[in-house]
Parts: sequence; structure tokens; C-alpha cells
Amino acid sequence: MAEIVLFSLSISALYSLVAIGFTMIFGVGGVLNLAHGALLMAAAYTAYTAKVFLGWNIYLSAALAVAFSALLALAVYGGFTRYARPIFALVAAHAGFYLGSSVLHLGLPPSLTLAAISGAALGTSAYRLRRLRPYALWILMAALLYYLLGPLLGLELYLAGPLAPLIAALFALGRVRGWIKRDEHGIFLISLPYVAYVAGGIFRLSPWLALAVAVAFAVLFTTGLVRYIQGSTIVTMIVTLAFALVLEELVKILFGPTPRILLPLIKGNTIIWGVKLGNTQILAFAISWLAIALLWFFVRWTKLGKAILATAQDRIGAALVGIDPEHVYVVTWTISGALAGVAGVFFASSLAMLPTMWRDPLVIAFAIVILGGLGNIQGSLIAAYLVGFLETLTVYLLTPSWRGLPSLILLVLILILRPRGLFGRELQ
Repeated sequence: MAEIVLFSLSISALYSLVAIGFTMIFGVGGVLNLAHGALLMAAAYTAYTAKVFLGWNIYLSAALAVAFSALLALAVYGGFTRYARPIFALVAAHAGFYLGSSVLHLGLPPSLTLAAISGAALGTSAYRLRRLRPYALWILMAALLYYLLGPLLGLELYLAGPLAPLIAALFALGRVRGWIKRDEHGIFLISLPYVAYVAGGIFRLSPWLALAVAVAFAVLFTTGLVRYIQGSTIVTMIVTLAFALVLEELVKILFGPTPRILLPLIKGNTIIWGVKLGNTQILAFAISWLAIALLWFFVRWTKLGKAILATAQDRIGAALVGIDPEHVYVVTWTISGALAGVAGVFFASSLAMLPTMWRDPLVIAFAIVILGGLGNIQGSLIAAYLVGFLETLTVYLLTPSWRGLPSLILLVLILILRPRGLFGRELQ
């Protein structure tokens, strides 16, 4: 019995993270995000990529995975257009850093450091100065596009050289003529070489396939998806599910269907009540509850957290007292993505990673949210532990192949007997 309790506590902690992120999005924005499980999968494979392909240590890989999952959730909702200025400044700093470290240094570490820092500072300053901003932006676009067309796509210098500034000049002409409304839309062109480098340089895709992947992600980063369609529940569900399926196919292209596993964050085992638990399982339980505690503190005791609560209760009323619902949605989606990322890292270190690994957590999270009550965080937390205990009990007493059955049975029973869930309120 002790073994069942301990293992159910471990898996339920991860289920609670996924379910709380799922229910937050519904409670605040009324959106059933069927791409939520795909965020978990994206985090798992991001951590694996950073560890295996980039050679990062496991903790930096896990941090990158959580950050990427949060940013991907933000991109799915509304894109990065409203955050264009800091993004442009960071890219300008990176370009200046690259220029300083590769061209200006004299071969000595102090001079290399000085040149790199100076280049980064100049790049950032050129963008921040209002008069220089248009020129810095266009030059930055031309340089990045040259890198995309030359080293990444393999075009000859006589083609890539004139073509890159020509495309940047066309963007500038579009701004002058009013065809392109804001400088922020330049994120599309600026993000292309970065995504193409990951797709082609790390995953060894063919150059033009890498460009196609880069264009798809650049469109997503620039425009987003959900904010345009969240008024229609059915359309939102279809689009988010389609995004999850597209992401699954992309993972199959990049990694193949072979199962992979991430090294445990902490090696070794610990004996508790005579039961041997992996240290990573114990860490997962502790990190999950730390994340939940931080979320509770944020929602209850910060101004932005109270704005999230107010928007969840009455969006129009919150807007009337000066709360920006759009900003609240952005923060909620980002938090939801980060929670899914934490769960994804621990799932990757304890279970085999597959392109389809997002499906079961999504179904289980959906069942948990229905059981606890849509939009009710406390109800989702309690329901996660109930589902986790029943699932572990099924594995030990029956067969592992039936582990997902209890959540589906509970889902059907709750929908028949108490559609609003155990702790939910009546939907108007």
C-alpha cells in the first residue's frame, strides 16, 4: 500500500501542474486549449536537444525547456509583436556581440571581451535611439537575411549579397508606403535565420526544408493564433488541436519515431517507508509543489495576480476598472506554458519520449479539469491526486495497459451526474 501511495503522489504532482495550467486558460479566457499537451512534449524534446546536441548540463537544459514552453504558449496565443522592442534590442546586441567577437578582437582574451561587449552595446544603443532606429532595424535585417541566404541556404555571394539588402529595402519601402503598418512586423524577417539555424544546423534538415520550417514558425511568432479566434469555442478547439498535431509531425521529422529518454535530473534512489523511489521522482514532487505555492502566492498577493482573478470572474467589469484583459491573457498563457514545461521535463526523465507523448497527459488533464470543475484551480489540484491514485491502483492491481481507463470512466460519470464538476460553478 505504501508503494501505491508514494508513486501516486509522485505522478499526481505532475498531473496537477498540467491540469492547473489547462484550467487557468479556461478560467481566465474561456479557451479549451487542446495544444496544452503539445507544450509538454515541446519542453521534453527541447531539454533533450539542449543536453544531447548542444552539450548543456541537465539543469540548464531543463531551464531552457521550461522557458521555451512558456514562450511557445505565448506565441500560440498572440505572437511576440507587442514585445518587439526588447526583442529587437536583444537581437541587435547579439549581432553586435558576434561582430565584435569575430572581427574586432586582437586575439587576446581581454581585447576579445572588450570588443564583444562594445559591439553588443553599440548594437543595442543603435536600436534604442529613436533617430537611428529605422536604419539600425533595416541594417540588422539585411545582415541577418544575408546570413540566412548565404551560409544557411548556400547561395553564392553574388546572389546573397544583393538579395539580402533588397529584401530589407522592400520592408523599408512597405513601411514608408504604409503597406506594413509597424516596425514590429519585422520580427518575421528577424526570426527566420534563428529558426533556420536550429532546423538546418542542429537537426541537419535540407536547407530549403529548414527555410520552410523557419517561415512557419516566423508566421506563428509574428501573428499568433488563439487571440483572433477565442470568441468561438469550437474553432479554438479545432485550431489548437491542429497545432498540436502539426507539432507532433514536426517532432517526427526532426527526431523520428524512436523512443528517447532524458537523463535523470538527480541520479540514485532513496528508501521511504521501505519503498525505493528515484531521486528524480522526489524532486518532481518537491518542484511541483513549489511551483504551485509560488502560483498561489502570485495570484493571491500580487497586483497582477489579483487582475487575473478579476478577469476570470468578470472580463468586462475588470476592463471597466482599468485592467487590460489582453495583458492578463498573455500572462496566463505564459504561466500555463511554464507549468507544462516543468511537467514535460520530469516526464522526459522518467518515461520514454515519443512524438505522441502529449496525448495521454492532455486526456488525463481534461478529465481532471472536468472532475474538479472548469476554471477551478483548487478543484483541479484535488482531482489530480484522485486520478493519480486511481491510475496507480489500476497499474498495480490490474495491468499497466489500463492506466488511462480510470480517468475516462470518471470523465463520463461526472459529465452524466454532475456536469459542472465537483467544485465548479454553473456555467452561464
